[in-house]
Amino acid sequence: MPRTDDELVDALQEHVGDKLRVVGRHDADSWAVSFMRDDVQANYRSDEVDEIAGDLALSEMGATRQEDLYELGSLRATVRLFEDGFVVHVSTGERSGRLISIDDDATVMGRDVVQIVRRVVE
Repeated sequence: MPRTDDELVDALQEHVGDKLRVVGRHDADSWAVSFMRDDVQANYRSDEVDEIAGDLALSEMGATRQEDLYELGSLRATVRLFEDGFVVHVSTGERSGRLISIDDDATVMGRDVVQIVRRVVE
């Protein structure tokens, strides 16, 4: 695992503790999981993780359209809120980014996660 991946996992764990579920990264052609908590891993087959990565790639393709529609500048991150947790995707390039999943009862805001990712990755 690249040093930056370790640093990002460490920084996120320091901030949210055991509420951290998943840390992953992707570019145009690949997807890698840097961290997945054991109980989370037990709930997903590898093909399901691949499906999530594919969904993420599709979402990235719509970023330019969203930037044009909303006229708020570059789309830097998205947050998806679910019943049991939330997922933050932070864009780090035209077709690359980091995916972070955190338990719903964590006392952290999506914006905090984005700032941690940017501080460590950039």
